Amino acid sequence: SASINMYVDGVNQYSQAANTSWWTREIKYQYFALPKLSNNYFDGNIDEISIWSTVLSGANVATLYNSGTPTDLSTALASTPVGWWRNGDGSTYPTINDEIGSSNATMNNMVSGDIVTDVP
Repeated sequence: SASINMYVDGVNQYSQAANTSWWTREIKYQYFALPKLSNNYFDGNIDEISIWSTVLSGANVATLYNSGTPTDLSTALASTPVGWWRNGDGSTYPTINDEIGSSNATMNNMVSGDIVTDVP
């Protein structure tokens, strides 16, 4: 089973030893709530999302967080993420580019002005 950790601004917010229904409920629906599935909607900007297939240490996360200044995830550590979405930098509406892999995202219920290129 996989270990799941979610860091927000360099701080571990959620940890789970296995990919279970907890992951679906807490991360997808409570923290980043999908419409019609929860009353707890995320209110804010999301920038620099990455998914890794290797376990990162707290020191690795601190390196990536870089005091809030985006860093190049393709060279920051010995391993690279399987997906990295900068959420604005280099993307063109309605596509959010995956900077590492081939899993581009599509903006839904948004307009082109919702892409912001500065760090939130």
